[in-house]
Amino acid sequence: MQITIKSAKVGKTGTSKQGDWELIIVTSEDGTDYATFEKSAKNLLPGVVIDIGEPIIKEGKCSFKEYTVISTPATSTPTTTPNSKPQMTPADWERKEKLEQWSREANACYMGLPALLACCPEGKAKVVWEAALDYALAHFNGTVPASRKAVEPKPVVTKPTEPSEVIEVALFTAQDLYEQIKEKMGWKNTAPVRSWLVNKAGIEETRIDSEPEIVYQEVKEIQGWD
Repeated sequence: MQITIKSAKVGKTGTSKQGDWELIIVTSEDGTDYATFEKSAKNLLPGVVIDIGEPIIKEGKCSFKEYTVISTPATSTPTTTPNSKPQMTPADWERKEKLEQWSREANACYMGLPALLACCPEGKAKVVWEAALDYALAHFNGTVPASRKAVEPKPVVTKPTEPSEVIEVALFTAQDLYEQIKEKMGWKNTAPVRSWLVNKAGIEETRIDSEPEIVYQEVKEIQGWD
């Protein structure tokens, strides 16, 4: 569903376990108010056309979760005046929000590296470190960094008189995450863990499987666990 913006403003603000939040009220040209927690919506200018998908209607009130800018009027293009900076368009604000989100996720990802290295077998730290960095960058960029595509880990040299041994790096899996949460919460089994992470801790469900160790570190900070 597409709507044309008449006005956008911050309706309410507050703080939760996930951080500060803002409830934005977007009014369309037909006078309908839409509520959203998407912070960038407060910067939408009059005349901008956005697609909000299928709006959520509850008790006569409309809301939406995400939006896409379809078009902007000529009056919303950046303008300059003497001694002033160019105005930011809705597209600029949307990109700014995405960069800030990327920064927060990247920081959380790299914070988990020391914990990963702590459980490495002796002599494997460099290999694990580079593999973890490649995983993190591939997660955000969609590709493995070209600067390390040609890098191959050096084989571990063992003495001929000793039997060779394959050393596997212990990885923190989603099941490990379930077990840790179960122990901290004092639950008998892991059945309620996934639902609790999504609905109570505010964790995106896809992250539970793709980056369980980082999710655990974030939950520990939120809950104040040792």
